[in-house]
Amino acid sequence: MNPEHRFQLFITMVTVVPATLVSIWALINQRRQTTPNLRVVISPLFSTGVNGESVLADDWYGVVVRNLSPFPLRICNIGYHIGKKYYSFGKPVINPGKSENSTWPYEIAARARASFYLDYSGQEAKVFTNAVLLESKAQEKLLWEISRAYAMTECNMTFISPRIARKTLQMLRRVARGRQNGSSRPPL
Repeated sequence: MNPEHRFQLFITMVTVVPATLVSIWALINQRRQTTPNLRVVISPLFSTGVNGESVLADDWYGVVVRNLSPFPLRICNIGYHIGKKYYSFGKPVINPGKSENSTWPYEIAARARASFYLDYSGQEAKVFTNAVLLESKAQEKLLWEISRAYAMTECNMTFISPRIARKTLQMLRRVARGRQNGSSRPPL
């Protein structure tokens, strides 16, 4: 290999390496912009106490979904994930307290969020509550410990919330011990 061949090889490398790096960057960026991305979080219900302080309500926790994608996504199923089973809310209450029209399946705009809570008015709610109560009693743990929230899109992608932090679980256990044991409501 003579010096002229080395120089030609160097020139080729100078043009090929930046082109390859730009192509890789474009591929990663394009994939990021076309892949659905939702963040699912457990949403406890709080009510105002007699003294005006915020009190954890004795009710099923909800699910908050945030669309991190640059395009809208349609949520078609939402509920709790316990073990390997999915327990669906059915048709949930969407964004309670807001006057907007919310149809089911619900479309979340890009970079927006929505909250979903169990609707007690239908037969699906009774089936859901019975199944989840049986599962939590079988495992003899609080619902907060064994379950995670999930949201499923129409493009058949399932997004599951992260586990609750250890300190938060300790606080919820203290609250559960302080409550009356005769409640027919869900286990915290």
